[in-house]
Amino acid sequence: MADMETGWVLFTLEKQQFGMPIKNLLQMVVLENVTTQATAPAVVRGLIKLRDRVVPVVDTRQCLGMETKLTQMLEFVDMMNSRKQDHIRWLDELFASVEENRAFTLARDPHQCAFGKWYNEFATDNAIFAMHLTKFDQPHRRIHLIADQVENLIVHNRTDEAKRLIQQTRDGDLHTMIELFDGVEGVLKDAEKEIVLVMNMKDRLLGFIVDDVYTVRDIANESVQMVDNIDMIQIDGVTRVANVDGITSILLQPEEIFHGATV
Repeated sequence: MADMETGWVLFTLEKQQFGMPIKNLLQMVVLENVTTQATAPAVVRGLIKLRDRVVPVVDTRQCLGMETKLTQMLEFVDMMNSRKQDHIRWLDELFASVEENRAFTLARDPHQCAFGKWYNEFATDNAIFAMHLTKFDQPHRRIHLIADQVENLIVHNRTDEAKRLIQQTRDGDLHTMIELFDGVEGVLKDAEKEIVLVMNMKDRLLGFIVDDVYTVRDIANESVQMVDNIDMIQIDGVTRVANVDGITSILLQPEEIFHGATV
């Protein structure tokens, strides 16, 4: 068990490892329901209930000058909404090309549309989210495949069949895709649960939101190095770092992170 004087709770923010002393740590909880405060500083996400106490929680990423996980999630959801609209417009354009007897010029290869290119390159180590993404593969492929089928029907003067095929795709594979796109935000929230480190700050409790907790570990004083300002974080002055399991950990005090803003 880690010593109260030399023990550190090590956590990650944007794939970088940080630490705070366990002598300040009261509890670690999964971030669930947060009550927002309109008058709170920007770095304060809101309030959580911990037993019979109300605890302000701060966005540790934002305190250190990083892009917040909440912002990243909203940007991701916006991107997925755009890709959803792409496929709605894709089928609308295919139908219009049949109606107006003109060539269909949008991507037929499922790997060449904006979503397909992103899908081929994207990787995640989160099994829950990865499983959700795999559900896109088959309906996405089938949607793009109908362009050639529709063209073949038109060549053989089977326009009504071509229109029916497009409508069936709207009702089937496109509907499935829309449900998957609309479910992304909920799956992300479940898959990427943030952790709150509830720290005792002398006369109050304050929660620090982190991406994940790596371990609680003793770090001997002689293993700690003092370095000048680190570019990746907004902390002035000398900062402590230590090598833990081959990973450089930036060691901070709670008051250094929060910059003394009033909650």
